[in-house]
Order: sequence, then C-alpha cells, then structure tokens
Amino acid sequence: MNKKTNIQLIVSICLSLLTIGGFVYAAYYINGLTEKTSLLREEIENKEIRIKRIQRLNASADKTKSDRSMLQNYFVKPNGAIDFVSSLEETASNFNLEYSTNAIENIESETLASQDKQLLRIGMSLSGGWKNIVKYILYVESLPYPISIEKLELVSEGIVARPVPTESSISSSTSKTITPKPVTESRWKLGITFSTIMMKK
Repeated sequence: MNKKTNIQLIVSICLSLLTIGGFVYAAYYINGLTEKTSLLREEIENKEIRIKRIQRLNASADKTKSDRSMLQNYFVKPNGAIDFVSSLEETASNFNLEYSTNAIENIESETLASQDKQLLRIGMSLSGGWKNIVKYILYVESLPYPISIEKLELVSEGIVARPVPTESSISSSTSKTITPKPVTESRWKLGITFSTIMMKK
C-alpha cells in the first residue's frame, strides 16, 4: 500500500511539474504574442498616421493648385528674358522716353538654384521729361514680379525747348501770322539697374 501511494505521489508531482511547466511555457508564449501584437498595433497606427498625413497633403495640394499656378506667373518664365526686356522698352517708348538697354545678366544664386530659379539683372538708360521719368520708375516698381532696384541715378540734362507746330491765325481787322513760343521742359537722364527672379525650367 505504501509503495502504491509513493507511486501515486510521484505521478502527481510529475503531473504537477508538467502542468506548471505548461503554464510557464504558455505564459512566455502569450507574453511573446502580446509583445508582437503591440509592435504590430504600433506599426499599423504609424502607417495609418502616414496615410492620413499623405491624404491631408494631397487635399492641400488640390486646394492650392490654382494658387501654385498663379505663383508660377509671379516669376519671369524660362527663356523669357528677351520678351520681358522688350516689354520694358516698349513701355519706355510709350512714355516718350529715349532708352537703351545696357545689360541683361542671368545670375546664379545658391538660394535660388535649389528652386530652379535664377536672378535676371537688367540695366537701362533713359532720357526724357521729368514726369515721364517718374512714371517709368513707378511702372518698374509696379511690375507683377519681385523687383529689387539695385541702382538708380538721376541727372538733370537742363531745360530743353520742345518745338510746337506753328499755326497761322488771321485777325478780322488785319492779316497777321502768330507763331507760338516753344514749350520748355526739364529733361532728365535716368540710369536704372534692377533684378527680378526668372525660372530655369
């Protein structure tokens, strides 16, 4: 009877040890699964955050598409230097100014190079009446581009008589030709150098 009890006791101990071992293994296994589940959950959350961020950026890009296209018009177009200068010269002519374009330079800038842009520097000399000179300076400043006036020199060229077409005026009592006096105006010479931003492509 004693022997049988000992055997049962040994079997019980073995079963208990096996059960405990099973519980310990299950606990480690479940703990490992929990850690993996936590990592997977964190990875999924990060991906969801990235997806939402991309969706927000796409929505923002769609909303600002028209603004960005307008922004492109804020700079001189690639290879548009000649057209730009031609418009400057045409305006000078419309203001009755004598003009000459002395310099057109494309200047590389480290800051602008990363944005595929460069500086376009223009130097001009103009001559004419004071009012028209001032109008031209205001015109340059009002151009729809980022304009930086680097040099501005104004020199008086003195008073110049501007010829006026002659007309004959006949009086009722006597025949008499009246020649109007020439109109005098102050003439000025403007030297202006300014730069703007031009896209490369």
